[in-house]
Amino acid sequence: MASAPRGDLGSVLVIGGNGFLGHHIVNQALSSWNCTSVTSIDLRCSRNVNEKAAYHECDITDAAKLTELLQTIRPDVVIHTASPIASGEGKTAHELFRKVNVGGTKAVIEACQKSGVKALVYTSSASVISDNETDLLNADEDYPVIRGVQQKEYYSETKAAAEELVIKANRQESSKLLTTSIRPAGIFGEGDVQTLAGFLRAYKNGKSNVQLGDNTNIFDFTYVGNVAHAHLLAARLLLATAASSIIPPELRARRRRSLLHHQRLARLLLGLCPRRLEGCGQRQGHRGSLADFTGLEHCPRLAERGLLWHHQQASYFHKAEGCGVYHDTVLQHQQGQAGAAV
Repeated sequence: MASAPRGDLGSVLVIGGNGFLGHHIVNQALSSWNCTSVTSIDLRCSRNVNEKAAYHECDITDAAKLTELLQTIRPDVVIHTASPIASGEGKTAHELFRKVNVGGTKAVIEACQKSGVKALVYTSSASVISDNETDLLNADEDYPVIRGVQQKEYYSETKAAAEELVIKANRQESSKLLTTSIRPAGIFGEGDVQTLAGFLRAYKNGKSNVQLGDNTNIFDFTYVGNVAHAHLLAARLLLATAASSIIPPELRARRRRSLLHHQRLARLLLGLCPRRLEGCGQRQGHRGSLADFTGLEHCPRLAERGLLWHHQQASYFHKAEGCGVYHDTVLQHQQGQAGAAV
């Protein structure tokens, strides 16, 4: 006996829907959910085809063609899984990673905003919180994203940049688009041509007797069907949120923090520290600095990496050499002056 559909998703578009993860999302959407239509956009649509879905070939870095397609399809939900294989170094590989992961994702976001899409789910990567040197035990979404010189893998840098674009697009004033990002670990399952294939290749070539370290390291792998299910659950909840007139508590709190942020900046411009901030040892009313205003403090867990916690921006920043201000892309420091994006 077939199980009842899990919920309504309306019109679903899967970008990269002919790929490993993408075609599992297409199949699950058709078999387990109520959908008015399921469509895939991919570079090539010749493999992993479901006869109940529609297919369109398009390079997502072609922003004009992508927008035209979305305005024709008019999806309620877009699930963006497209990405190059995470291997390769050198200029050519790096250019491809940035072109597709960052440029392509930017084009997807803009196409969604122009086409009235309600929900965008982005496939990020668990590697965005790893520097490939430090062990991560029981890590979750509260861990800082590793960027810049701290991030040793350029692929992960571009996935993090794309994720940042997606999250910033959530509830932008000019659009009602809701967004979220999912960070799966190593994916395996039916149709896998990378993870399991690599294991089998190592075994076939007699390389299964190599041990690195004390053989106690662990690594997370996730079954592709579970990852696909997670994307569709995220899409359903974003649609439920879009249909609700209630503003989520965290959004109300963010708006209040934004107002307070501007009030503090106004006082900073008058040369006063707004209040005693965590990590700021000065008394209220002393002559302030940008570091006082932003509320930067040492994170005990990551202090050894030179990272500091930024309260208002809720992210981590690196201390630049020879610079008295802690900064990354949000904070700019030049000789004799400092500025913050507000």
